[in-house]
Amino acid sequence: MEINNSELDAIYDKFIKCKHSAGLEFHPFCIGWYNESVGERFKLPFSENTLGYSIVSTPSFFEEQFITFIKDVDFNSLKDPLDQCLTLVLEGLKNQFDEDIKIIHDFEIHPNRRPKVLVQSAGHVSGAAYYYQKHDVVDPPWTEDKKNIWCK
Repeated sequence: MEINNSELDAIYDKFIKCKHSAGLEFHPFCIGWYNESVGERFKLPFSENTLGYSIVSTPSFFEEQFITFIKDVDFNSLKDPLDQCLTLVLEGLKNQFDEDIKIIHDFEIHPNRRPKVLVQSAGHVSGAAYYYQKHDVVDPPWTEDKKNIWCK
């Protein structure tokens, strides 16, 4: 099913109006864009025209979501408070939609410890970030046989 710009805008508006979206930015992309930019083992098992969103927390997320979350929880039951807060917030956001929505967190991994999604690549194809790679550097200060990038 294809969606037009007004339908895309309506989805975005629904994200923004939801109380669970406080402190989050939403950047749409097609799963096909992501799958084209990653290796075979990192491709997502969805149609290339599936709509995806890179959801990025902003500094206000800490005050608007995280502080409230940690005030209401038992710290003895928490493994990673920030991951658990994001999980709760995104589940609340997901429940605002009738559509079948799959959330893949940046901390989710397969049993072999491989990440389920490369968030740098998703951020890049959605326009939320720019993922610099070795070929982007003009006159690199390293030799081609080096695998590590040199930082100044």
